Amino acid sequence: MENVPFIDDVTSLVSVNHLKGTEEGLISKDLIEIWPPSPEDIPEFKDEVISNPNYVGNIISKDGKFANIVVLLERFSQKSLNNNSMDDILGGFSDNAGMDDEQLELLSGEEETEFVESILRLVENYKLENANLFIAGDRVVTYQLSHDMSNMITKNMVFGMLVVAVLLWVLFQRVSGVILPLIVVIASITTTIALMPVFGVPMTATNKVLPTFLLAIGIADTVHILSIFYREYDRSGEKNQAITFAVGKTATAILMTTVTTAAGLLSFSFADLEPTRMLGIFGAVGVFIALILTLTIVPPLLALTKVKQKDTTTKKV
Repeated sequence: MENVPFIDDVTSLVSVNHLKGTEEGLISKDLIEIWPPSPEDIPEFKDEVISNPNYVGNIISKDGKFANIVVLLERFSQKSLNNNSMDDILGGFSDNAGMDDEQLELLSGEEETEFVESILRLVENYKLENANLFIAGDRVVTYQLSHDMSNMITKNMVFGMLVVAVLLWVLFQRVSGVILPLIVVIASITTTIALMPVFGVPMTATNKVLPTFLLAIGIADTVHILSIFYREYDRSGEKNQAITFAVGKTATAILMTTVTTAAGLLSFSFADLEPTRMLGIFGAVGVFIALILTLTIVPPLLALTKVKQKDTTTKKV
């Protein structure tokens, strides 16, 4: 446990106190002091431990097949403790005014992750052939959920991009009709996620759905413009005129859809849970970023990109 950071206390069969009543009185010693010196003494030691109601259900099971090692995590970040003197921390035990818990920083998500990963490495190093080691606790569950969700979202994003690319090709049958929407949506997702640490918002299991959400919503503005542009360009053959027409025709519509979508997302900002509030706020921000990028990037790229005009004439018999 020496290499595991942020540990406050460890309780196990090795560290627990052993109380035993005798004719001379109550004797208190560490359980390790009566640890069996040889394998032949193990049954007697096992009976001694299991017969103690303070141990059963806490650090050992009733049948003696499971033993717990309870690791208590520090409450406050070591950084905040180091930044304040011991007199400030002790507060009421000194002549100084002291500080309350609100002035100390709780362990951050990064520190809790470091703690869990250290425990996982420790367990991996001490695997035994004749014993199974299991890890439990809310920090471990949170870490595993976050880890699994990150992997799942990465796979979903890749799969989603492929599906969107195929649908865009079916819809427009042009390379520019596939590349331009993906550029906008990838830039929107990247910018939105990058803004979160700038404002001190951590990545949680809730807001990790944000990239997938923006992939589905953010691509709509570009599709609106491109659908009008291609139709006008195929009809007239004038690219710049078609770009101007498409932007003028769709600007108000995509602005209104963005506003209504953002308003719906901002309703989450009144939720009690902070991750849900952040999802709504940054979801709305991401939608507006997608709108801005659509109106500022797509028209210039269309003007610079070689777009093949389709023949819309039909033969009549």
